[in-house]
Amino acid sequence: MFERRFDNQGEYIYVKSNEIAKLEDMLNGLDFLQKETSLPRKIRLLEEATDVITSFTTADICLLIEKINETIPFYDQIKHAVVHSLPKNTAYALLLAHQISSGRYQLRVFSELGNAIDWLSEP
Repeated sequence: MFERRFDNQGEYIYVKSNEIAKLEDMLNGLDFLQKETSLPRKIRLLEEATDVITSFTTADICLLIEKINETIPFYDQIKHAVVHSLPKNTAYALLLAHQISSGRYQLRVFSELGNAIDWLSEP
């Protein structure tokens, strides 16, 4: 579920992940970011994925990295906060964050929603 929200820094996209995270859903979300031209060029994403079960493997991380790298040129900056509570999901997100080579994409992993919101709200 995508929802446009606003805070003291302006608009951001809130994403509430389904109970099961599928690779197809994640790739579709990145397609949305590429096609939606009304979004700010400095986009902020808040992804709440606590207690989500992933249905993909570490091998699929390469596909996500490719798709993220294809999405980056559509934006001046992407600031992405993701909230995980399960160790496997945290490891996947950290692996992904370390593999993205663009300075225009920042991914931070949090265990609490409030901390993610605070980081996302920093200028």
